[in-house]
Formats: sequence, structure tokens, C-alpha cells
Amino acid sequence: MRMRRRLAVSEPADAGLMAELLPGPAVAANTATVYYKPPSGWSTANIHCSSGSGPWTDVPGVAMNAAACTGWGKKTIDLGSATGPKAAFNNGSGSWDNHGTQDYAIGTGRTTIVDGVLTSDAADPCASDPDPSPAAPATMLGGDPRKDSIYFAMTARFHDGDTSNHRGGSQHVTSGNAANNPMFRGDFKRLADNLGYIKGLGFSAILITPVVMNRSDYDYQGYDFYTIDPRLESDGVCAHTCSTCLATRPPARSAPTART
Repeated sequence: MRMRRRLAVSEPADAGLMAELLPGPAVAANTATVYYKPPSGWSTANIHCSSGSGPWTDVPGVAMNAAACTGWGKKTIDLGSATGPKAAFNNGSGSWDNHGTQDYAIGTGRTTIVDGVLTSDAADPCASDPDPSPAAPATMLGGDPRKDSIYFAMTARFHDGDTSNHRGGSQHVTSGNAANNPMFRGDFKRLADNLGYIKGLGFSAILITPVVMNRSDYDYQGYDFYTIDPRLESDGVCAHTCSTCLATRPPARSAPTART
């Protein structure tokens, strides 16, 4: 009497035999795990498979179990001694995915199939990403601004340090005092020269108005964010101002000690 061997299509913990494939004695387990993402509109997916040279499972095949994540079906196949297994998928209602009539060649290990693309030795599409290690807290340039007392300066109104960069605004002439109008003459040079004065007032940080090209006399309508407003700038003064600020900055405040 000839014995018939079955190809088991199941989850690893399910010992049930699912599909009859090849005649012959049973052999040691040789498994393939298939993850399949059905096309849009499929409410279920069946796997219809063969050993490659032997018979296929009965149509429509075996229902794929829901995987550990949304949108994927999963089946583990006990291949036995089968070589070159093939598979096609259907929704049980007449719609098939047979890889353009070529069927999908399933190998051992984990295989994923999505949008007609088969990936062998694939990563588990349902594996949860490990929680990323918390990022080290960023070190703020100059310390924590929450501990600062901040002096606000409108640079163009602050103090004139370079007469070569003067430019009048809309009120420069209509003020009737164009020759002596102090508006719009402040610049980085005089701001840098007065950092000691600002520090002496008890401030440890400075907030200035936007430094780019502006359409407004009030410095808040920047339009060219790649160009420093020339009425604020003098040769080398930007770098000088930054280095002077760092040199002038008072040391970080330490936490108050508890009184005993």
C-alpha cells in the first residue's frame, strides 16, 4: 500500500496537516514562513500551494491566519522534503494573485510578499521596533536661557558706532531733522562696545531684532534671509560681536544652597 504524505500549512504551534502534496514517507520538518499583504479590498487571504512538482492544495487553499500586525496574513508551511514549492493567493471570491501566472517561488525561512514583490530571508514585518535610547540632553550654547535675565535691544535704534553704514528710513526726511535724526543709525559695532554697560545693568543675555534685510522701519519684515542688513554691519563686526558676547557673559549661576 502506498502512503501519502501531507504538506502541513499551519502556525508553528498547530500540528494540523493542511495540504496533501507528495507521496512518500514523512521527513524531518523543513519550514517556510510566509507573510502576505493582500491587495486593497480583500477581507481575507488564502494560500494555495504545491511542492513545485507535486499536486496543489484544493482550491481555494488554506486561510492565512492574521499576523501580529494589521494588514498581513501569515502561514508557516512544513515543507518536509519538498523542493521548489510554489504558491498563489486568493480572496476566496475569485480574485487571485498568482504573480502574473508565474506563481511565487517560496524558499525556507521567512518570506514576505507585498504588491507582487517577494523578499526571501526577510525581516519580520510585524516585529516591533525596539524603543530608541533616549537622546542625551543637548548642551545649550552659553547655558540655560531660563536662568538668564534678558536685555532686549533694537539694534538699529541702540547706538551709532559706524557712520559709514547710515541709511535713513521712511521718517528720516519727513522728521524735519534728517541731518541729526538718530533713527536707524545703531549697529553691531556700538552694541558690542556697550556689552559691559549691559552686563553692569545686571543682564546676562541679549535679544536683538531680526538682522536680515527688512522692508519695514521697525525691523520685523524680513525678506532676504541670506543677507545681513548693511546698516547694522561693519567689516568683521559680526564675528567680533559674537566673540565679545561670549567673553563678556557672566558665569552660569549655581543652584542656591539650602539654609541651615
